[in-house]
Amino acid sequence: MGVLPKLSKLDPQITVEPLDMRDWHDIVDTDIVFFERPSQSHLHAGMEQIKDFGLKIWLDFDDDFFNVPVKPFNPSGNHFNDPEIQEILIKLLRMADVITVSTDVIKKSYDRYNENVVVIPNAFNDYNYKWAYNYSTRDAIFWRGSISHRFNLKTAKDAILKVARRNREWEWNFVGEAGDDVWSEIENAKLHFDRDNVKFWKLLREIDCSIQIFPLVNDLFNQAKSNCSWIEGTYAGATMLAPDFAEYRRPGITNYSDMEEFQEELISLMSDKPRRKANYDLSFGYIRDNLMLSDVNKQRLEIVGRLI
Repeated sequence: MGVLPKLSKLDPQITVEPLDMRDWHDIVDTDIVFFERPSQSHLHAGMEQIKDFGLKIWLDFDDDFFNVPVKPFNPSGNHFNDPEIQEILIKLLRMADVITVSTDVIKKSYDRYNENVVVIPNAFNDYNYKWAYNYSTRDAIFWRGSISHRFNLKTAKDAILKVARRNREWEWNFVGEAGDDVWSEIENAKLHFDRDNVKFWKLLREIDCSIQIFPLVNDLFNQAKSNCSWIEGTYAGATMLAPDFAEYRRPGITNYSDMEEFQEELISLMSDKPRRKANYDLSFGYIRDNLMLSDVNKQRLEIVGRLI
């Protein structure tokens, strides 16, 4: 359910409950049925029945499922590139009363099938965590990502290894499913893996890194990605190096256009503490003023009001 339960903080009359699609007698007592990242074929019949009950359907996506790279680039690629799955996805999009997405690029992909696609950016959960200034001065770098990001990291391997071998005093931290392609060849590297969401946020603070790297292959799927990694990295105390994509042209982010520039900008950040601090301050302030969940969720509250 993600951030939806927090809507009760803004309107105590709103109740959000998980429902089993097999329990239709429970579904009829709701006003809105919310689906997160739906693509399964069996959902089409379920949504038709929801419509028969006169209920509203709200879909939410954080990825462009029409442009998922195939294996080995993305483990889910074969699923989403199946023509039957694509057809089901289009049917689901057309049935929705509203679709929320996290980026403008996803909106452009989905609004071909539905005229009511709304962009709501990812936000920091200030209900459960404190947005506190945490600039790191330590000579440490981190990358974070799931298995679907492993190929992105691998494309930056040569640049990362060159920088690491010339700056052996810097520590490298890989959080998530990095594989063995990169970190195992760095002398001063640490691998961290924990799927627990609460421990993840604590870990980001504990590793205390001043730079976050986020290499991405330049394709349509990655160009649609949201910048939640930037929010996480800023919370951790780091300034970010990310590709020159629309979602990453944000205050304080250093952008690169190719691997040569990635390497140059990384070396520059490592050698320039004042620049790192200035960038961190820009990111910290922008996120504080614009991307707190307690504020961003007001956009979701407006959607609820329109639907019912």
